[in-house]
Amino acid sequence: MSKPDLSSPGGLQRAIGYPGMVVAGEVHAIRDFVNDAAVPVDFGVAVAFGSADGNCKAPSALTDRLLGISVRHVTMPATYGGGNTVRYAQYKAVPVLQEGPIHAIAAQAVNRGDRAAALLNGAATASVKPGGNTGNGTLAMDASTPTVAGYQVGTYTVRCTATASNGGTFTVTGPDGASKGTVAVGSTFNNEIKFVVADGSTDFALGDGFDVVVAGGLIGSIEPAAMPSSSAAKSGGNTGTGTLTLDNTTPLLAGARPGVYTVRFTAAAANNGTFRVFDPDGNVLGDVAMSGGAGSFANQVKFALADGGTDFVVGDGFDIAVGGDRIAFPNAYWETTTAKGALGIVKVVR
Repeated sequence: MSKPDLSSPGGLQRAIGYPGMVVAGEVHAIRDFVNDAAVPVDFGVAVAFGSADGNCKAPSALTDRLLGISVRHVTMPATYGGGNTVRYAQYKAVPVLQEGPIHAIAAQAVNRGDRAAALLNGAATASVKPGGNTGNGTLAMDASTPTVAGYQVGTYTVRCTATASNGGTFTVTGPDGASKGTVAVGSTFNNEIKFVVADGSTDFALGDGFDVVVAGGLIGSIEPAAMPSSSAAKSGGNTGTGTLTLDNTTPLLAGARPGVYTVRFTAAAANNGTFRVFDPDGNVLGDVAMSGGAGSFANQVKFALADGGTDFVVGDGFDIAVGGDRIAFPNAYWETTTAKGALGIVKVVR
């Protein structure tokens, strides 16, 4: 590996680099901001506006506005991966790239041209390990607290180390390479990250497992295929007992974006009726006229409606949450097709 040029913050290199290194040969603009939050900022991650002009912080809420991407400092050597590798502590100056290309770790698999997004600090996403599993059980992160005290930014590996009929034991290893403990299938793991592994119709085999990526401004994608989605009855519940089920294969379609899509019952009929669908800005996307106790919708979001034992009443409905763990970068995209956890290039434009 050739040595990076560290004559300025970030260094300059394209083919080989490190998180937070700016890319040579193109226009780039870097400005210093002071981290005014308790959460440290790593190299090559998204940063948001802080509490005052000239300040910044790790993105932690969907209402945060993004400033740019943190640049690797010339005098602060580090290897990416959480633990003690974070360098920009509270009240430290953070060089932030606001224009140009920079190396960053992909929080998920991304394609060249994907619109970039910042995952919220502490957001956690789970996926089957590379190469897949023999068993078809699942790992579900805790819905309210997927990360707990002491969590690290980076990838946790969860691997089957003991098999059993309709069960098994998994060992959890943190981004720092240290064991975090074991958990039996069906039980809750609660050390830095919180989840449950559920059995499937085919038992797990030794080596099966999952990867859990914990973000701290890590950069992913805002494309529909990369965003999480979930649905639930509207706040306060419904009179009708029917259901809304997101499509198992493609719950999000072209044009889907972060926010809450609302589906509301507008016209009643025995065992049927009409629902109207609104996008996160309140614009009408279309209507679903149920027939035979069922209906379907496919515009930005894709779902099916089914009648229940008690008919819907006007005002009943469902909410579909899209991309609740990330903030869209309005002016950044991936220049490289990059595997999850690998180093790629994000370009910020003005």
